[in-house]
Amino acid sequence: MGGAMDIDRSEVGMYQVLVVLEKVDLYNISEFKKILFDMTSGKYTHMAVELKANLSDMSSSVIGALISGQKKMQAIKGVFVVINASEHMKNLFFLAGLQDFFNLADNVNQLV
Repeated sequence: MGGAMDIDRSEVGMYQVLVVLEKVDLYNISEFKKILFDMTSGKYTHMAVELKANLSDMSSSVIGALISGQKKMQAIKGVFVVINASEHMKNLFFLAGLQDFFNLADNVNQLV
C-alpha cells in the first residue's frame, strides 16, 4: 500500500477534526500514529478523530494510538474526542475497560 493516507482535516468550533477515510491497519498504522501524534503535540487544545473505515474491525495498535493521543491531550489539559464510534468500537472500549477513558461524540455537530 503506497501513497499518503486518505485523511480529511477540518476545523469545527474549537476542534481540529481528523477524519480518516481509509481503514487503519498494520500496513498504515505508522503513518496514522505520525499524523495523530503531530496533531496532539500541543499545537491544538481540542482534537477529534473519526475512523470512518474501522467501524467493524480495529486492531490493538489502533486502540493504542488512540490511547496515546488521549494521554497526550490530557497532559496539556486538552480535549480528545472519538467521533462516530461504531457499536463494535464501543464494545472494544468496554472490553478493554476504556469506556470512561475516551470522550465520545455521535457526530461532528456535537463538538460545537
